[in-house]
Order: sequence, then C-alpha cells, then structure tokens
Amino acid sequence: MYTRLLLAVLAAMALPLLARAETPCDGIWQQSLSEGRALIEDERVRAAFRQWEDEKRVYEHMALGPWHIVWVAWSISEPGAIFIRRDADGPRFLGGWGGVALPDEGDEVKQWAKSEFPGIPEPLVNCFVWYALDGRLKGAPTWPNPFNDDWDRPVEGKP
Repeated sequence: MYTRLLLAVLAAMALPLLARAETPCDGIWQQSLSEGRALIEDERVRAAFRQWEDEKRVYEHMALGPWHIVWVAWSISEPGAIFIRRDADGPRFLGGWGGVALPDEGDEVKQWAKSEFPGIPEPLVNCFVWYALDGRLKGAPTWPNPFNDDWDRPVEGKP
C-alpha cells in the first residue's frame, strides 16, 4: 500500500517536469539577472554604449562558459542583446543585436552571430537564434520581457 502511494506521489511530482518541452536554451538561459546586470554595468562593457546611459532593464541572461548574452530593454530604443566574453581582465563587450528576426531568417541570424563572434559556442548560438526568432514567446523568461503580456508586472527581487 505504501509503495503504491509513494509511486503515485512521485509520478505526480514528475509530470510537470515531463510535460516541459525542451528548448535549445536549456541550461543556458535563465541565468542570474543580477549577474547579467553587473556585466553590462562593468566599466569595460559600459564604455561601448555610454551614449545609452538612460534607464535599462535586464530581462534575460544566457551564459555558456565565459560567453554571455544579456538581453536588455532601454527606454530610448528597442530591446536587444549584448554579447560579452569574460577573459582574464574581466568582461569584454563584443557587440550587440537589436530587435527580433522572422522565423525563416534563422540561418542568416546564425551565420551573422558566428561571423560577428568567432569562437562563440554552437549551443549558445543555437539558443540565441531560437530566442531571437520566437523562443522569447514560448518559454517562461527569467523576467517578464517586452514581447510578452507580463512586461509591466513587477517581479519581487529582480533588477
């Protein structure tokens, strides 16, 4: 009797995990927003876009090894991604991506990322492409993002 009850409880606990669809971003996205914010606030990174010293909101942070993509919404421009690589001297701004892409533009976006950021890990590129095309609408973001209905909902303890 107890065995059946235990199995039923374990099965009920596992269902949400089994129902969750895998994404190319599993294990890469939904990293610490505080760390993402610290990366873009680092002087070596911030110097690259000092003209955008207005209010910004970090809504996604992807990371794989020393590579980071921090998705940011600024009050004066469309949302975009900041590509950063940590090296021995700290974080280094590599470049940025603004906006989104159409679903049939995946190959071009992937080629763009690989040519702009030589050495970027393939799984991070795949995550970026998926998110830029339409993944931002499919997964539960770390922070409500500019593309979903929760954008204006405050989240306790988030930057």
